[in-house]
Amino acid sequence: MDGDAMTGDGRRRTVRRSGFGRASVTLGVVAALAWSVTACGTDDAGADTSASSVSAGEGGGRGTESPPGGSGKGEDGAAAAGGGGALDGTGAGADGLVRCAAKDLKPAVAQADAAAGNVYYDLKLTNVGEGACELRGFPGVSLIQRDGGEIGEPADREGEQGTVVELEPGQAAQATLHTVNKGVAEAGCWKRPDLLKVYPPDSLDALTLRTDAVRVCGDTFTVGALSASS
Repeated sequence: MDGDAMTGDGRRRTVRRSGFGRASVTLGVVAALAWSVTACGTDDAGADTSASSVSAGEGGGRGTESPPGGSGKGEDGAAAAGGGGALDGTGAGADGLVRCAAKDLKPAVAQADAAAGNVYYDLKLTNVGEGACELRGFPGVSLIQRDGGEIGEPADREGEQGTVVELEPGQAAQATLHTVNKGVAEAGCWKRPDLLKVYPPDSLDALTLRTDAVRVCGDTFTVGALSASS
């Protein structure tokens, strides 16, 4: 765009003004705006990706669930389906025998000798399957009402885990249930059960035994590891 300017002697002369300067400024402003928009878009995308990664990390794992209403309790108080055994991921032991499945076990319970205010029950799991199998560890034991509700707490584990028990058809493994006589401890006695629910070691399948024989008092209820039954 042209314009007029006055010279030193008072004469008017034409001055040609170039649009290059303004164009440069304009291009600079446009470039700055474009860079700003691009930078903002990159930040937003980065924030979304980061949030997705955190969410995936928080929800990527699941805890191991304990069997409902029949799990044993370890020394730390955590519920668990019996004690672990010398079994691999296929359910086979080091000697090649398979873990005894719940469907191949028949439970039974009988009161044993009492001693100094303590009461003991013998819990037996008999192999009624067609082949040999093995067990190791603690069964999970709970007292159950007729309507399915649990009475008190599942039995706590007591003692060492024990060794592998090999069961031929017809043979049994035995665990000891322990409680105390009424009046030995300040806590009273639990309601008598209608059923006894038993989880074999390393099993999520329960055995159910109809019995009211086990009476727990003094908030004391423990189960020992399985051993060969005499």
